[in-house]
Amino acid sequence: MTLPAAAFALAGAPNPALARELSVAFTLVGAAPARLEVLDLAGRREYTRALTGLSAGRHVMPLAEARLAPGLHWFKLSEGAHTAHARVVVMH
Repeated sequence: MTLPAAAFALAGAPNPALARELSVAFTLVGAAPARLEVLDLAGRREYTRALTGLSAGRHVMPLAEARLAPGLHWFKLSEGAHTAHARVVVMH
């Protein structure tokens, strides 16, 4: 029996999220280079992380090291031709 291929997705984070406990859930589809960015409301990049060495499938990544200020932020996940966005409210 073959398992179905994973579907690209950005589940985001619990809302609201505490900065010290912030994590993001996402699903990758293959071996294409992937990147996770956190943007402010003006679209400025606040944090970027290359997602190397991850296999296809679901992942949960802690982001406490991003040290985000309280407020509304956007996650942007890119893998090959796929892009997804999710918002998160960060509290301290």
